[in-house]
Amino acid sequence: MRHRYAVTILAALLLGACATPQWHRPGMTPEQFAQDDQECDAIVAQMFPAKPTGGSPLAYETDCATYGHQNSCATGPGVLMATPSRLTAKNKAKQECLQARGYVR
Repeated sequence: MRHRYAVTILAALLLGACATPQWHRPGMTPEQFAQDDQECDAIVAQMFPAKPTGGSPLAYETDCATYGHQNSCATGPGVLMATPSRLTAKNKAKQECLQARGYVR
């Protein structure tokens, strides 16, 4: 019985640690947040386009990562690949956009 109780507590703690923090702003309605969230997504999409605009096409490159004894590779346009630094920059830009609108976590 104690084992089941301990497992339940541990599972609840682990699931709570994975929860995404929510954005809040005094007086905010869910509709207002949805609109602000969509506007910030549009701004970020302009800052980090999914396809090259103008100019010559980008050369393709392959990026690989090793997890234990397994390799995982992805091939795509060099500059536009979903690299960790690009994803971090996109997330930071979205966070700054929402913070500029008065939201906090």
